[in-house]
Amino acid sequence: MPEKARRALGFDVKGTVSLGLWLARRKHGVPRGALPVPYASGGSAVFYVVLFSIVVETVAVEALIRGMDVSPTASAISLALHAWAVVAAVIVAASYATRPHVVTSDHVRVRQGAFFDLRVPRAQIADVRLSRVYDAPDGVTVSDATLTVAVASQTNVVLTLTAPIEVTRPLGARAHASTIHLYADDPTPLLTPNP
Repeated sequence: MPEKARRALGFDVKGTVSLGLWLARRKHGVPRGALPVPYASGGSAVFYVVLFSIVVETVAVEALIRGMDVSPTASAISLALHAWAVVAAVIVAASYATRPHVVTSDHVRVRQGAFFDLRVPRAQIADVRLSRVYDAPDGVTVSDATLTVAVASQTNVVLTLTAPIEVTRPLGARAHASTIHLYADDPTPLLTPNP
């Protein structure tokens, strides 16, 4: 199986696990003594807009299908696809909520839902500062040795490293970064010298 397909399947598995964790009100990968640093609320408005759009589209498409007297099979397929889209949106939201950034005495774990996970050794972090950006590229990007892990096009924390760290992006592409821009609902734990 190609690496990209394997990774995409891994997102589905991790997302489904996240849904279970969300229902159980638990977090993934937050050991005793570590500080979770949530980032999900930064994208919650986008999530609700997407979910609302999918529901409106489902109703509109179903009305069109019934008005055009399309076969019941086509209607069932359309409803199944739209139901899957709703579940996928909920799974992404669950993965954001249950997989926060994590600060331990050894490392800072930078995450984006089920899609990205990077452990940065604390000994390699030279500086941490607040810096609010509202037009960051969405998702996980690396450009000019800068890793950006944005939520709804926002970042508010910058980690400057003593040396570049290898980054594996969601679909497997590798790069090196010496600066990391990320978003946190409350960046205080990232700015605290020791958790």
